Amino acid sequence: MGDWYFTVHVPGTSGSAQIAELTETLTELAADRDTALRIFLGLPHVNAMSGDIMEDFHLQYIGVYSSVEDALHELAEVDERERDVIEYAEERQLIIEQVTPDYDALREQIADGFDLVEHEGRAYVFSK
Repeated sequence: MGDWYFTVHVPGTSGSAQIAELTETLTELAADRDTALRIFLGLPHVNAMSGDIMEDFHLQYIGVYSSVEDALHELAEVDERERDVIEYAEERQLIIEQVTPDYDALREQIADGFDLVEHEGRAYVFSK
């Protein structure tokens, strides 16, 4: 698209006319200026020829976060987990001064339900 190049996934049976039509659609959608849309279309399980690109995008787009940790914090409900740990400890007369999330483990845990893509220092999240 113009000076922009990005990857989208289409069925191997797509002909040149269909691909040209898709290119026109992406131009009309200003995909070159919409980072979240470009990232969505580049996900391996997203078929850019599935029909209504924007409907698919809006159904799956969760949001953009300032960091992967911020995204994981919300998606994995870290605040609730921390409260549960502190309550558990207090019930047993234990003092826990700090709870540190294991972000790698949390990322693995949410991987079945969400795509989390880092791009230019931000984290873009899509449901699967």
